[in-house]
Amino acid sequence: MTGADEAAPAPASAVPEVDVEAKVEFDDAVCRFLPLRHPITVDGERVSRVRMRPPLLEDVDDWSNAEISNRELMARLCERPSGVLKKLV
Repeated sequence: MTGADEAAPAPASAVPEVDVEAKVEFDDAVCRFLPLRHPITVDGERVSRVRMRPPLLEDVDDWSNAEISNRELMARLCERPSGVLKKLV
């Protein structure tokens, strides 16, 4: 088709943002393990190190827009509740 019948592609700014469920899984090779000098107990489990994943762009955006605190960012990266991080020495 040509002429007036042809639909022009929508500019990128006109494309509506859609929430999409996407999940990223990090293997241990890209994560950091932080040993704790003073282990803690969480739900009966002794924790002597904390696994920290790399930040996602979503994490950086939320933190830089002040939607989450420093502790909440750390909790996300460590995949632990922020209350657990409060107990770290």
